[in-house]
Amino acid sequence: MVITRFRIEYGRWPDLDNPADVDKVNQLDNRDEVISYFKRQKEISGLADVDM
Repeated sequence: MVITRFRIEYGRWPDLDNPADVDKVNQLDNRDEVISYFKRQKEISGLADVDM
């Protein structure tokens, strides 16, 4: 769920080979806060990256 929250907040998926992105993911990694964040969202869309 933290990776999905990163995607929503930064508009891209994190690069887990990039220490700066890993640091941002770690900063967001609070179980109670992440669950509360998703409960507050009315709708979540636009997460898929699709090549057609």
